[in-house]
Amino acid sequence: MSTYSSNLKRVLTYGLVILFLNLTGCKKNNVMNQSTREEMIQNYITAYNAFDVASMTENLSENVIFQNLSDGKITLQTEGIDEFKKQAELAVNFFESREQKITSISTGDSTLTITVDYQAVVKTDLPNGLKKGDTLNLKGKSTFVFEGETIVKIVDES
Repeated sequence: MSTYSSNLKRVLTYGLVILFLNLTGCKKNNVMNQSTREEMIQNYITAYNAFDVASMTENLSENVIFQNLSDGKITLQTEGIDEFKKQAELAVNFFESREQKITSISTGDSTLTITVDYQAVVKTDLPNGLKKGDTLNLKGKSTFVFEGETIVKIVDES
């Protein structure tokens, strides 16, 4: 075998190895990214339960869109991190306690959807008829949309 053929074979072999490593590295990163996303959502839920708005917003895009749906209709929408924070801080005043428990997680290429059991104790009388001390028990679903490692949209459904 000539030196040229030997070198060509070596270059092709190295090229294939590098391609293989890049491809499998991407898969490992996707798994890692999914794990990271799940951890981000768990941290978001933990912060939500603790009324910690600052921690809730750590991984949100500056342009985050938040939607709350009830019976398939948008009942609340915010656009941008400032509107989201304002609404989250306002909601803190409505409840003595609140807890979301994740009951399932499903994933897509750029989404992560959780189903939750939700329980809250109302802190003050609310315009919708709920009274101070009332307990809410709901089941819901939240879908988080990602661009890279940033949450760009949250859709809460109940």
